[in-house]
Amino acid sequence: MFFGSENKNTERQLQVICDGLLDNANNLICEDGLIHFNIVHNRIDRCHAAVLNLQDYVMQMRETYQSQIDIEQNELMKVFTLITTLFLPLSLMVGWYGMNFHNMPELSSPWGYPVFIIISIGISLGLILYFKKKKWF
Repeated sequence: MFFGSENKNTERQLQVICDGLLDNANNLICEDGLIHFNIVHNRIDRCHAAVLNLQDYVMQMRETYQSQIDIEQNELMKVFTLITTLFLPLSLMVGWYGMNFHNMPELSSPWGYPVFIIISIGISLGLILYFKKKKWF
């Protein structure tokens, strides 16, 4: 149920009752009574306006809070994306060389392992420099 809807219905019912009493179609209520009912009617109107103002304020606060949460989630997703982008090429290289096919010349070379490490470090540094240049990191 929407916030404050119970109050709106109660206030509207009280306004209808006061309107009916202020009409005084049967002349059952004296002038003093009508003055008091008019005061009550005005107070109900002010309370209704205050409830509507508070309701708007609460909705604005909720929207502001949700915007702040969205901004924080955006920053977190940006970090996760950068980490994924940094490790994806390395995972691909490890997957290829982890298959140990016999026709891979790098496996029998004495420099295969150090070259693989240097290339991995080079790719990581290249991506980090690229991210810093784009001011993503």
